[in-house]
Amino acid sequence: MAEVAATTGFVQRWLEQLAKRYNQFGPDALGDRRRRKGTAPDFCPLIFWTSCRVRLAGPPPDGGPWSKPTIAAWMTAELGLVSVYPQRAWEALQAIGCSIQAPRARNPAAAGPETQTTFKKLAATLAEEEARHPGRPVALFCTDEHRVDLKPITRRVWPPRGRRPIEPGRHRYEWLYVTAFAAPASGERHWYVGNGVSKPLSGPSGAVRP
Repeated sequence: MAEVAATTGFVQRWLEQLAKRYNQFGPDALGDRRRRKGTAPDFCPLIFWTSCRVRLAGPPPDGGPWSKPTIAAWMTAELGLVSVYPQRAWEALQAIGCSIQAPRARNPAAAGPETQTTFKKLAATLAEEEARHPGRPVALFCTDEHRVDLKPITRRVWPPRGRRPIEPGRHRYEWLYVTAFAAPASGERHWYVGNGVSKPLSGPSGAVRP
């Protein structure tokens, strides 16, 4: 025993305890048994996660986005506890299948699904315009613009996995737009630089000319 103690650096008393444990329980008893004591901590019943998922689908009491402090405050009241650490709120978000993502900005005045469907019917729209203006050339142009400037920072939130959040907002900045028009049939193209984009400017009566 003294030779083993000199080689390993352990005291003989500890080596005697390890030898006794090995004789009683085998090689598995020589590891760190603290890791296998008890079970994983879980202070929430399973039914709570269902109500948590339903509650977080709606807005918080203050009307803003859900955050770890607001979720921890709601969990405190829901479970009847004195306090809940924000770390527990992060664990709750992961338990109900949420992930951290940045919302995609969308203008509240953007076109709805019905208007977007109308935009996609280009062939029928072109035929209608040709019939409405007989004897006049009607051409189909595609347009796109590129905004040059800094974009505001969007705060990240916790939505369910696979669902990209939408955050209504308007950019309060002065932009420069590079707008281009191209006719797929003839290859004709035009472009200009402006400080905004509007329907009167880019429509049939707009100021874009060859």
